[in-house]
Amino acid sequence: MRPLVTIIIPTYNRDQLIGETLDSIRTQTYHNWECIVVDDGSTDHTKELLGFYCEKDDRIKYYLRPNGFPKGANSCRNYGFDHSKGKYVKWFDSDDIMYSQHLQTLVDAIHGSDLDFVIGDTINFRQNESIKKKPFSFNREEAEIKVISFAKGQIGWITDDFLVLKSVVNNLKFNENLRAGQEYNFFTRLLFKTENGIFVNKVLTKARLHSGSLSMGYRQNEIRRQKIISEIKILTLKDIFNFKEGELNKWYLSGYIQLAFKLAVKNARIPYVFLAIGYMIKINNPIKTISFILSIISAYCFKSGYKLNKFSRI
Repeated sequence: MRPLVTIIIPTYNRDQLIGETLDSIRTQTYHNWECIVVDDGSTDHTKELLGFYCEKDDRIKYYLRPNGFPKGANSCRNYGFDHSKGKYVKWFDSDDIMYSQHLQTLVDAIHGSDLDFVIGDTINFRQNESIKKKPFSFNREEAEIKVISFAKGQIGWITDDFLVLKSVVNNLKFNENLRAGQEYNFFTRLLFKTENGIFVNKVLTKARLHSGSLSMGYRQNEIRRQKIISEIKILTLKDIFNFKEGELNKWYLSGYIQLAFKLAVKNARIPYVFLAIGYMIKINNPIKTISFILSIISAYCFKSGYKLNKFSRI
């Protein structure tokens, strides 16, 4: 028998969409899978809908996130992983759709090889519209999978694209403190552990764009977007700091410093500022750390301090 694939889907109030997602999984040409859906406390009819699907197909399993786990997709993914039984694991979103060859193509690429993971491709869509754009644009034929290239956005993929050996990620959890960018953070940490993967250059997923998407909401509010990105940068720096990748550590810190200044100019709260100052002391010299603090005070009080902030970044 072909190896079992575990599909983990976090969901919250998606009873109008998740049925189409589950239908696309049930029509896979690769049949040896289990699908674990973890509900983040939905208030719609998700529970009833999943009851119908679980009764129709015993490969689908429904869990409600326990109260002891923090709210959020990251926590649901981690809880789902704890219940996974497959040799391979893939995470998927509750509003996206698999093409029928999705699992078969990825399993064929990894099974029997010495690879740790494989990565398919995705195309975006809106209901009743045809959208050709992909989430990431780069030359997949020539691109190498390297942690620095991924961290700096030179290559990329969405969670739906990814299939990995469970044994490779047994001790790797999604960061439950992040409100967004959790997949980026997770895959950055994974690539410090292994870069032994390949791109499978076939579109295997349709990623749904709609007003309820978290990424759409973040883009519509600039201050909120800057806060989210600054959180991603400093918490990812925290997660990778012990790998002692000097260039990447400085890159994350520089990006955070710049965003912190922009937020201060707008009188917005800067997330994790004391944590960031701690890493500045470890990575930069004391003069640059003091320059950052003075630039933030100047930005809040006088809407100035750009040169001080720039000095603290370079």
